[in-house]
Amino acid sequence: WQVLAFAKYYDALDCDRTTTTTLKKEVKKYILDMCHGICESRSWKHQLRRGKPFYVNLETVEIACGLDALAEGIRIAREERQWEEGDDDDDDDRSDTDALATLAKSFEMHARNALYFLEWSVDQAVPDGLGEGGLGYGGTQVFEQRLDVTGHAISALVKLRNISVLLP
Repeated sequence: WQVLAFAKYYDALDCDRTTTTTLKKEVKKYILDMCHGICESRSWKHQLRRGKPFYVNLETVEIACGLDALAEGIRIAREERQWEEGDDDDDDDRSDTDALATLAKSFEMHARNALYFLEWSVDQAVPDGLGEGGLGYGGTQVFEQRLDVTGHAISALVKLRNISVLLP
């Protein structure tokens, strides 16, 4: 949730792109660091990445919220990369641009893994049962639909579509 709040703050700090404010750079760094932390967490790094046999250990709420945050991280890394590519081509700028490109690709890979999990999670609901059509808490027994989880998942899908990641 911190990433989502700070992404709004980042957007509110939008300047004319001719000068960079220290505050906006610090907010960007915080967002990207938080997204990197999501990717390095035990759930994302060791369970989600390994696929279906490990899905039963995950909580849908954590993955849906994380995916929503990663969508913002991807957008911001891409925006900053494009902005830095337009600056003078000194070695420091090129290095920063390469680092942002690598970070965005890492976030995209983790977002794909999250989408596979969410698809699996939806399939766990019993047809015509209470949880069908939405996302529950997680695991193999889905007896509920959680609007917060479903909302984060839909928000992430819309964001990923808007920045042409993973979806046409």
